[in-house]
Amino acid sequence: MAERIDVGTEFGPFLIGRAIGAEIRKRYFSGEPNTWPRILDFSNVKQATESCLDELFGTLAREKGNGLVTEIAVVGASKAIRETYDFVRSVIESPPKPLTPEAIERLLSSTKKGGRKAS
Repeated sequence: MAERIDVGTEFGPFLIGRAIGAEIRKRYFSGEPNTWPRILDFSNVKQATESCLDELFGTLAREKGNGLVTEIAVVGASKAIRETYDFVRSVIESPPKPLTPEAIERLLSSTKKGGRKAS
């Protein structure tokens, strides 16, 4: 398996949606961790959505463990892609707590038909 993957050349400059994240994950990260590429090069990527990166890195972390995912270097990412990646990584490392029934009720009661109530 290749040590470095040029993500943009291989998957295109626009990584939009879960399907492309799943495709990257299945193609390169379905085997044993010692066969995974160590570097994902995003130099030729113009856009990578949160859903794509979550499908790639989040699903991989849930399946194989966060420690293994942190060993994958992401290089060449634009500022916007890096910020999206950093956000996804932060959610992987500290997932939000589930909403309580009270919080759900509060959210539901704060909306009305046609949108939110004015505050």
